[in-house]
Amino acid sequence: MNDDQNFTLSVATAHWYATSRIFDDLIVQLQPARLSFEEGPVLAPLRDLGEEISLRDDVRFRQTPAGRWILATSYLANDALYHQLLQLSGGACNFDLLLSVLDQQLGKHAVFCPGDPRFVLVADSLLLAEVELTDEPLIREQVGVEEQYLTHLPLLRLRQAAYRGHQLLPGDDILGLDEAPPGWIRVELSIPLDRRMFVARIEDDSMNDGVSGVRKCDYAVFTHQQEGVAPDDLLLVRGTFDLSGTGFYCIRRVEYENDLTLLRPLHSDWVRYPSISLNLAEGDTLIIVARLIEVLTPAVFERQPRQRFPLQHRPINDCRYQEQLAERFAARMRRFFAPEPNTVPTSPTLWKTTPICLAADAGGLQLEIGPLSGFWSDIRQLRLVGDGWEKICVTTSLRQHTHRVALAPWTESLRWEAVGFEEDEAIDLSPLDLPGLPADKVTVFSVDADGIGHLNRGRSLQVGQRYRLLIPPAVLTAKLTHLDQPPPLTIIAADWHLWELKIPPRAGSELVAQLRAIGLTIANEALMLDWVIVPPVDWSRNRKGLQYPEFLAESGLVLRVTSPLLENDSEAILLLHAATGPQIFQLPAGREQLLRLDNLRPGKYGVLIVHQRTDVRVASRFFEVVESAPDAPAARCLIGIDGEWHNLIAGETLTLPDRDLRRLDHLPGHLGSHFGEKPHGERARLELEAPPGWPVNIFWKSITTERLIETHADRKGRLDSSLLCDLMRHRLEASQAGELIFDLRELGRVILPHQRELDIEAIREAMTELVINLAPTVRRHRGEYLMTIPLWFTPVLSLLGYTIEDCTVTTPEDDLRVMKLFHEERTSTGYTKRLARLLFLSPALTTELEKDRLDWMDRVAAEQQVYETILSDGLNWAVRRRRSRLPLKVRDLEWIVDELDVFIDFLRESGEGL
Repeated sequence: MNDDQNFTLSVATAHWYATSRIFDDLIVQLQPARLSFEEGPVLAPLRDLGEEISLRDDVRFRQTPAGRWILATSYLANDALYHQLLQLSGGACNFDLLLSVLDQQLGKHAVFCPGDPRFVLVADSLLLAEVELTDEPLIREQVGVEEQYLTHLPLLRLRQAAYRGHQLLPGDDILGLDEAPPGWIRVELSIPLDRRMFVARIEDDSMNDGVSGVRKCDYAVFTHQQEGVAPDDLLLVRGTFDLSGTGFYCIRRVEYENDLTLLRPLHSDWVRYPSISLNLAEGDTLIIVARLIEVLTPAVFERQPRQRFPLQHRPINDCRYQEQLAERFAARMRRFFAPEPNTVPTSPTLWKTTPICLAADAGGLQLEIGPLSGFWSDIRQLRLVGDGWEKICVTTSLRQHTHRVALAPWTESLRWEAVGFEEDEAIDLSPLDLPGLPADKVTVFSVDADGIGHLNRGRSLQVGQRYRLLIPPAVLTAKLTHLDQPPPLTIIAADWHLWELKIPPRAGSELVAQLRAIGLTIANEALMLDWVIVPPVDWSRNRKGLQYPEFLAESGLVLRVTSPLLENDSEAILLLHAATGPQIFQLPAGREQLLRLDNLRPGKYGVLIVHQRTDVRVASRFFEVVESAPDAPAARCLIGIDGEWHNLIAGETLTLPDRDLRRLDHLPGHLGSHFGEKPHGERARLELEAPPGWPVNIFWKSITTERLIETHADRKGRLDSSLLCDLMRHRLEASQAGELIFDLRELGRVILPHQRELDIEAIREAMTELVINLAPTVRRHRGEYLMTIPLWFTPVLSLLGYTIEDCTVTTPEDDLRVMKLFHEERTSTGYTKRLARLLFLSPALTTELEKDRLDWMDRVAAEQQVYETILSDGLNWAVRRRRSRLPLKVRDLEWIVDELDVFIDFLRESGEGL
């Protein structure tokens, strides 16, 4: 070790401290310094002597966040100076003076690090850096007499500047003229300041032609000048109209034409900013108040620093912020009221499947698919696969309509497959795939006005909003079972539960604890808007199906604003936007306010309320003002089938004659699927007329009663029959008999009995079409019953008069399957469903079967109490009686559909009720 370098080590409370005597003289030199220093220049003399040293070797030095160095005994005053500058409103301060004050307050030597990007040090003056300043001027309430009109100009409201210091005229509006001016602004102009000058903020875009630079919300310097103005000068003027006696003020260019004095704007929109014509000889008055000298830019005025608060605030009273707010809200309003697009994108990348959640008794969890514009027309069925199960869905009318698929909660990804086209690489359904639902946390659905729950990614619930919470088994067991008061839950599938709730304005501790247990919170504050007192005359929907009210222009409307934050020390603004532009109003303080909006012209409007605190979500509503109320709905209902109309009698039930409802078709002009002219003959149109918006519940009744849909008549009082036909397609094709019920509440009920018309030739043609389209697939996938049962056996057996259900019996071999065949029919006492036969499926069917196989089939048939059974491997079919040992008469569907006599024999043996 060098003799000149004597290190000492000491230990205190397990911390190591190291000092080096070589730095003693350097520390003595740096003790009076007010600025931090860089390591290189300070150590350069020592390093020139060959010393390999660093300031890190001595604990008497410490590094600043900017990478410079100070003595460890000094106080780094950057943060204190920053807050001091903010308190001084961002003005320059004397550097040495502030540090000397800190020395006395702290009893330590204060230093400043110039590497801090928040500051600029000019000589002995310390200023905030440009990044810490806004583009708004710094407004001082008071300045010294020596600064007035030398470095600072007064800031006046434009209205105050127009009327102050001038004789008031009879039509002048003096309201608010006694308010104190906002303050003073420091400016640096190319001309000297004088006492005729003042600063005012521009209130509109009337003088904005894209060249002058006089825009709304800009600050401009004016000088009081009543004479000697040039034709191109922009002048602040005020005056009155003799006929009405009303006064005005504005910024205009003054021109003289014959006996008229014209006040012309520069903006090209003369509808919003018209020219003002005055006839001074007939009693109109005009006073030129001031001339606009210069529009101020941030480079010529002292700028306001950026204020940083623990709780952020919106500058809702700032003119520029209000302008930006109005522009964004106008764009949102245009999107809300946008008309239906003429063309629909056909790219498969825009296809999507959306999970929704209905009430537990209305179906619970469902998927919405469609409309899929450009979908392949030859794909007739889709298969939804996931979580170890699959579900077959039809593609009927999928191009034009949205279809819903009910399913149980899933935790693995779901994918769609085109049945029969699994190996076709050109068919890509991956945009429709869905990820699994989380099994370790609650899935939140927000419920809209129509009662449909939409997926919500947030974990904070809003006051007044309805929710459906999907709770997985793991969360229920770990989070909710131990609570003293568990929430009211409804089981929907495999220990998954649904919780429906509406967040009240003042949630109790019990609800808060329940939500907190599953990782949800209630938003602290919320603005709520409601239409009250004046009811809407009608409700409309935009192209996305969202409702908005319509009000009469003569009655106006009343809006209730509710929020716990509208106290005396908080502020909020209301933005009313129409086609003519925005208007902004200051909301009064209070928890609840009733705001009446009158004198609104017919048109579409939007209301936006913004609170000054950023943790309060903005609230908005859209509405329309109309001149007259729509025609009152006629309290009657008509139903027509193929041009034959029937009147409903209020409170009574109308039962129409039996018919084959498979022939039902949608209304003309609708794009939807037909049930086909074959095998059902001529189609029959179904039409229904009811009061616009009238609720219609549609049920299907056979063995049980099932509600298909709750819908409403459209604005023309018509029902979309295409949607009904799509919902009914499978039930009508598979059912021999049933009833279609229209329930219109007070207006009555309509029952359409369905009786399937049996036509051998039609059955044969339908069977032939199935054989042609699906025989190669069935032959290739023999024994793969998950695919072939819904794809092949279900439609074939439907033509034979059966509905098919699984039979849970033990099979001697894995490739065997047993299904129950039911037959439904209508009797004098109602609908019956009986087990008619059993269906035994195997990969291969021959005329001779082994004795063990026959004994097993007899045993199963006896247990199920059936006498006759049907055997099939897909294309080959045979009928066998219990305990029969005769060779089977096997029929190949590919062959028998071509021979009418043979096909009739097959129907006689295999069919039921034909």
